[in-house]
Amino acid sequence: MKRVKFYQQSTNLLINGFQPPLSKGEKNTRVQPNRATDVKIKEIRDKIIQAKAYLNFAPPGSNSQIVRELRGRTKELERSVGDATKDKDLSKGALRRVKPMENLLYKASRVFNNCPAIATKLRAMNYNTEEQVQAQKNQAAYLMQLAARTTPKGLHCLSMRLTSEYFSLDPEKRQMPNQQNYYDPNFNHYVVFSDNVWLLQSLLTLRYSSKEPERIVFHVVTDSLNYPAISMWFLLNIQSRATIQILNIDDMDVLPPDYDQLLMKQNSNDPRFISPLNHARFYLPDIFPGLKKIVLFDHDVVVQRDLSRLWSIDMKGKVVGAVETCLEEWRIRKLTSTYIKYFNLGTKRPLWKAGSLPIGWLTFYRQTLALDKRWHVMGLGRESGVKAVDIEQAAVIHYDGVMKPWLDIGKENYKRYWNTRPLPSHLLATVQSSSLIRKKQIQTA
Repeated sequence: MKRVKFYQQSTNLLINGFQPPLSKGEKNTRVQPNRATDVKIKEIRDKIIQAKAYLNFAPPGSNSQIVRELRGRTKELERSVGDATKDKDLSKGALRRVKPMENLLYKASRVFNNCPAIATKLRAMNYNTEEQVQAQKNQAAYLMQLAARTTPKGLHCLSMRLTSEYFSLDPEKRQMPNQQNYYDPNFNHYVVFSDNVWLLQSLLTLRYSSKEPERIVFHVVTDSLNYPAISMWFLLNIQSRATIQILNIDDMDVLPPDYDQLLMKQNSNDPRFISPLNHARFYLPDIFPGLKKIVLFDHDVVVQRDLSRLWSIDMKGKVVGAVETCLEEWRIRKLTSTYIKYFNLGTKRPLWKAGSLPIGWLTFYRQTLALDKRWHVMGLGRESGVKAVDIEQAAVIHYDGVMKPWLDIGKENYKRYWNTRPLPSHLLATVQSSSLIRKKQIQTA
């Protein structure tokens, strides 16, 4: 009875997840019941590769018994495995065919016994496979970048319509209100560099989240091509108390005269490398000479909390924070000159692989104040695995990466944060009417 009782207790312990330690010399044969493995799959595929390697050493047109058997067994195993990726997906028939293949491969090794030649062949097959995989990765990366640079039809039509309406206005009607606030240091200044008319999302979420929206001055720096459309968007939809300044980088005398030539040396179509807007942020003290502090936004952010506390943060002599830039210290330390030095170096060395980001890291090394991570959560435009709780607690969320929320390739589980605050009805009507015009044009064509 005691033995039975002991056995029952041991069984209960095992059921509850406890396993007694192994005795000395005992082999660990315990199997994790729910862990999916692919050991058998890999073993079978290796045998298929080995069989094909042997077949490559058969004389051309050979139809010997060993060759016929290798071909037959290889086809059987390939059909049995199919697209299986885990051992649990294998049929019993596939497992039964492994042993005959092993015996056949042993026979083949006696016939084709030139080991150095076989090793060379396997290395060549491995190299070719790696080349194919790399080619597929390169193609996938190219298509992803192409999709990221594609403007949705509705937005493209909207931009053209806004540009047309802008040039139909009288010059005096193209002026923004509240221009007296543009360089007033008593206001909270924000800036975004963008050629995307859809950047209004950043402005809307900033105003919605602010406790004092009338104290906000929003500066938009764009290029000549997009200046009319972006200006018209704000002229149509701006509130009377809002202060918005639209600047054209092509009209500014802040970039070096040979800047375009330096950018073209990159020999790339990627806007991260050749767009002046991507590099113009390093000239903030020159663009805004009368300001002491400014917050720099990307156009792919959403503001979820009031940011006014940023202006009371002690920068401790640093130049930049996670989301904040101290222009006064920037000027004192002459960091624009430091950037130019690294910029010129980047034309000769691979510093620009990630756009202007590596140059920024070098320029502001030891010049950055670390802010609480809840101010700025990144990774919503790529495979980052950022948690929902971190997103919801963040003051600003950033769709960095190519998977922008307004594109089809955007991450579905992150798109809802971009669309949290719907556009006002009059803005939505502008987009919808532009889409309707586009549809009519297509139907007419």
